[in-house]
Amino acid sequence: MIICHLIFLFSYFFYYYIFFKNTGQILYPVYLFPLIIYTIILLLSFYFKIIFKVNLKKIFNDFSKFLFIFILLFLTPFFLKVNIPQPHNFVLRKLEIFAGVTYIICLTAIIIYALNALKEKIKDKYNDKKFLFKNIFVIFFIFYFFISLWLNYVNQPTGDEPIYLLVSHSIVFDRDIDLKNNYENKDYKRFYLNRELKSQEIEIYGKLFSYHPFFYSLLISPFYFAGGRLGVTIFSNFLSALFIGFLFLLLFEISDNKKMVFLMTIFSGFSMPFIMYINQICTEVLNGLLILMSFYLILYNKNKLLFIVLCVALMPWTHFRNFIIWIFIILIFIIENRNETLKILKFVFVQIISIFSLFIFNYMHYKVLIPRQTKEEIAFFDAFKLRLDGMLGLFLDQEFGLFFYTPLFIFIFAGFYFLYKENRKIFYYMSMLFLPYYLFISSWTLWNGGGGASNRFLIPVFFIFVILIFSVFNNLKDKILKNIFYTGLILNFLFSFIIISIPWFRWNKGFGENWILKIISDIIKINISDLFPSLWYQPQNNIIQIIIWILLISFINIFIIIRNSRYE
Repeated sequence: MIICHLIFLFSYFFYYYIFFKNTGQILYPVYLFPLIIYTIILLLSFYFKIIFKVNLKKIFNDFSKFLFIFILLFLTPFFLKVNIPQPHNFVLRKLEIFAGVTYIICLTAIIIYALNALKEKIKDKYNDKKFLFKNIFVIFFIFYFFISLWLNYVNQPTGDEPIYLLVSHSIVFDRDIDLKNNYENKDYKRFYLNRELKSQEIEIYGKLFSYHPFFYSLLISPFYFAGGRLGVTIFSNFLSALFIGFLFLLLFEISDNKKMVFLMTIFSGFSMPFIMYINQICTEVLNGLLILMSFYLILYNKNKLLFIVLCVALMPWTHFRNFIIWIFIILIFIIENRNETLKILKFVFVQIISIFSLFIFNYMHYKVLIPRQTKEEIAFFDAFKLRLDGMLGLFLDQEFGLFFYTPLFIFIFAGFYFLYKENRKIFYYMSMLFLPYYLFISSWTLWNGGGGASNRFLIPVFFIFVILIFSVFNNLKDKILKNIFYTGLILNFLFSFIIISIPWFRWNKGFGENWILKIISDIIKINISDLFPSLWYQPQNNIIQIIIWILLISFINIFIIIRNSRYE
């Protein structure tokens, strides 16, 4: 195994020489490669030794064999001669891309091996949900943290992120949420490097208050105090790994196929759009976690009343978008506890106190019960109205839709059918949570979510899509259908891998052309973007594409249902 270590070290120094020769600079992520890679291997080796009582040297050698992947760095001079599409066709960006892709290939291979080793070790423990939950959480937390080291370097805070950080800074150092002095002092320079941050805030009596939810900034403020942006990123990784852990627990309770529960959990942890938000400083993963935890606990851990009450009560505080789901979660709680009047009264009382406290807080600071959710003041019926482009775009848009980045999710419509047949209670609850929320976010004037690959507004209901896909797979009996399913699974992984390897693709511009399609089109000299609909940018010019994709997806789902019915 010593040869793998030698290849890694020699390739590292070779790449570093090429990098310095071409740029005269020191590249931050690269000089940390040995420390980072060996830390990953040692962490996982010690973890497996403690949990599974395996030989430390053996497991260390097993993980070390993936250092061989860094032999790719010897190809750096050849990659520098390749012309890549603009705006990335310059030496520094090529070097960054090549190092990042190599790093992510190695990291992904190590984590997949760790998960597979975990699967082999637990053949007799598929019914031990606590054991599995703990190990899934730990491995994904390690994975997300080390991915984030790369993502944080490539993508500096943007969009809402610097605002959340600046509010946290004000909470920690000023003990208030008035950002006026923070802008004057340019406190954002701690994390918003080499740029000026323009104020987006609401001015009330000479004070500047962010229109972004205050609670999230309060929650991350201890981590900001301890470690700045990196500290908050670690907390985001923690929330993301916890989300995957609770998703496993929910699937575990719903299905008897425990082996497939484990595999579907792994698939979810690697999938877009979720994996794009594992390091982002925004409310999306927290929103999804609170909803998922509340739903799971209400159905399968009714004795955790205090925890349930707290999770549900925090939903409106984390973001106004959760309000519609908050209402239906309360309804589900009442249905599940309909024979316990006192319990319901306690629960509802706390929810009323919570929402009134939020309204009072808002009125004290913004002079309204619900502050505006955009930079500009928009009339309610302009901000929220029936939008066909939003209803279709959340799924079909090539820049901001769900299906382009997560093709497997095109089967969710068949999933509703299969879920109805096998578990009607879960079907009704999933419908209660998803449909009102879907109509709500699709009616919002900024339904695209602000520029990220796929749609961030769907993260809170991501677990519903996973349940629907899980239901499809559980019912597939035809070999052809399973091959179609596995093809979608491979495409899912491919798009996730592209996004985390080349994180510049995380941000679309909203001009009607997906970055990945744009790059491929430039390479093959054929504009394949025209094959995919754009509903954010000039949807009227995409009527044919929209119709074709609706018909194609409808055909696939109907085909699955009809063909599978032959085996019933």
